[in-house]
Amino acid sequence: MQTWLIFSLSFAFLHALCTVFDKHVLKNHNIDPISLSTIRYAINAVIAYILIMFLNGGIGAQITFGIIAISVLYFFAGLTYFYALKFGDVSKLIPYRDAIVVLLSFFLAVVLLSEKFVALDFVGVLVIVIGGYIVWTDG
Repeated sequence: MQTWLIFSLSFAFLHALCTVFDKHVLKNHNIDPISLSTIRYAINAVIAYILIMFLNGGIGAQITFGIIAISVLYFFAGLTYFYALKFGDVSKLIPYRDAIVVLLSFFLAVVLLSEKFVALDFVGVLVIVIGGYIVWTDG
């Protein structure tokens, strides 16, 4: 099995597990999405900083602005995710959200990163989007 596939499958499993725990916390522990998002990303930042210092010996000042900008985007993405999760079902929200992420990632990669547009890849993206829509609307 290729390394990228192992990492991708590990990410998928861990992300699914986190999603279920996120919904549990929002539903059963009376915490608002802003607090959950803030706490979660603050803990992520501390863990990431420790790993960076331990594994890489630090980060250069040149990429610090990019990291901060990406972190702000992730925070607001997480915030909207937690609000959606608070009011929606995990089994419907995640397939639909992931289908939209696949669609947007495909187009943004072609436009912003100048990646090659491959028609067969686009058909695959459409199949994922249609599948997400079917799950979201109960068929």
